[in-house]
Amino acid sequence: MATTYTVQSGDTLAGIAARYNTTVDRLMRINNLANPNRIDVGQVLVIDFEDMANGTPSNVGEGTFTGEIAEADPFVSRLFNGILYIFGTPRAVYRQGERVPIFLNKINVSGRTIRLFYPTGQRFEFEAVNQNGRVIWNYSAGRVFTQVTETVVLAPGQSQSFRFDWDQRNNQGNQVVPQRLTLRGFNVARELRNNSVSVSISISAGATTTAPPVTTTPSPGVCQAGVNLLRNPGFEFWNTTTSPRNWSGANVIQTTVRHSGSFAALLGNNPARAAELYQEVSILPQRIYRLTFWGREVGRPDRGNFSLRTSVVYFDGSGNAIGQSDPDYDENFIPNDRFNQFSFTTGRVPVGTRTARVRFRFTPRANNDNGVAVDDVFLECLV
Repeated sequence: MATTYTVQSGDTLAGIAARYNTTVDRLMRINNLANPNRIDVGQVLVIDFEDMANGTPSNVGEGTFTGEIAEADPFVSRLFNGILYIFGTPRAVYRQGERVPIFLNKINVSGRTIRLFYPTGQRFEFEAVNQNGRVIWNYSAGRVFTQVTETVVLAPGQSQSFRFDWDQRNNQGNQVVPQRLTLRGFNVARELRNNSVSVSISISAGATTTAPPVTTTPSPGVCQAGVNLLRNPGFEFWNTTTSPRNWSGANVIQTTVRHSGSFAALLGNNPARAAELYQEVSILPQRIYRLTFWGREVGRPDRGNFSLRTSVVYFDGSGNAIGQSDPDYDENFIPNDRFNQFSFTTGRVPVGTRTARVRFRFTPRANNDNGVAVDDVFLECLV
């Protein structure tokens, strides 16, 4: 539980910091203080995150928290009607696939008792929001909460802490791609549900690994990790310079800007028009697949303004689309000076799936002059 201290006559912020083995800067950040020389008698200060630093549970309610809180943690504090919110995560940058611990602490810093009404068993909500403002993950997605109302009473100085480790998978079960995200925290009590606090984090590219080579022809009805289900995955063979063999597409051209071999496929030959490239293959329902590819922006470094949606679309035996996995990439995450490897897992494929379409869709935005080269695409069944 967070420690609180009520300011007494003669106290200074420096003296309080020394007494509790913390720093003036940390006290100012946690308590939203603008002037280190201005504290008032009777003011309640939050001192530290004792339980969060050592991992000891304290009125957790839901979720778990692991790890340490560093001095330069990305966290914020906001005051809402006598309740101080403290929200954040241990680091500002996480590698792709790392768990992201998220905490929300709320403390009654008023001099009165506060009552909070909860309409269900849910106590908090955490969200991850991309740069387009779209919620790509939220804690409550897919969870069932008890339909029991409860009123929680917070005496002056009393607190509640909520924590959860996010595994970087979105609401469709797919690994999120490297990007900058906003994390938001809510307390879902009726009196607080419209108030949120937020911090920014970055997901950096994980260690790249070369996709394993094709070792054999895929066996029908068998899931074989390390076997590429795609034909002509390196775009070495073309019917014409605008049509790679075994692939369908539009606004695509052969390019010698490649990751390996002699050629790659350039989406956005006309950079002002949308482009598409896709191939359909047989896959198994209820299996998990991984798609890996190498991509590079082609053109001037300051003239790219586009998005690249990479999808695996699932079809049933009648040719009806029944689901898809589709992370988005933009010019900020596709390097201009080199190829970078991108990879994501699909989550479990829907029941009834017979085929999948691996699809790249290039969408230019205003004043875009660049395209994207795609090479060495690898689709494998993991489990």
